[in-house]
Amino acid sequence: MIRYGKVRRGWLGVSVQELDAQLTRHFKLDRQKGVLVVGVAESSSAGKAGLKRGDIIIAIDDHDVKNKSDFRGRMASYTVSSSVRFSILRDGKVMKIRVRVTAIPKSYVKEFSRNWLGLLLQENSERFARSNRLATSKGMVVVEVVPNSASGRIGIKPGDIVRQMNQKPVDNEEDYNKAVAELNNPDRILLLVQRGRQGYYVTLEP
Repeated sequence: MIRYGKVRRGWLGVSVQELDAQLTRHFKLDRQKGVLVVGVAESSSAGKAGLKRGDIIIAIDDHDVKNKSDFRGRMASYTVSSSVRFSILRDGKVMKIRVRVTAIPKSYVKEFSRNWLGLLLQENSERFARSNRLATSKGMVVVEVVPNSASGRIGIKPGDIVRQMNQKPVDNEEDYNKAVAELNNPDRILLLVQRGRQGYYVTLEP
């Protein structure tokens, strides 16, 4: 679907990981293919359609899924309001589940930030910046990082400040909510993070 003069890629609310040799043996697969679902947002279209953690996605619209990169590449062609049919392996049986692709709802922003990015954020302000000795009063301040999350693995720390998301300025909570709601590819997110007076870019792959 084309809105605001651009294609809006959609969101499923699913986090996946590669199937390595150990997982392939664990799930008793005859060969290493597909991706393992490791997280499903309750309020997402995938969650409502019945996709569950532990499912193995082996095909998208009857096209085999080889690995995580292949999964991302295929999903990149689906836009908001598209319908996608997954072939999944659950408890040794193949099932088909149809999911409608949506945009990330604004009501889900806080849950998305914590569960997908691994961040608990606080809107910055002049008062907050003074009391915490921050170099700027703009942006969203990291107050907690979930252990072993995408942000934790890449080194984001409490006190860091999110200033951009996918090159969109984040000066306040409204900017951040809008940037999340308009994400084109939630599986790969570019953040500009300020630490002290220095800024650096990180790519998060939840």
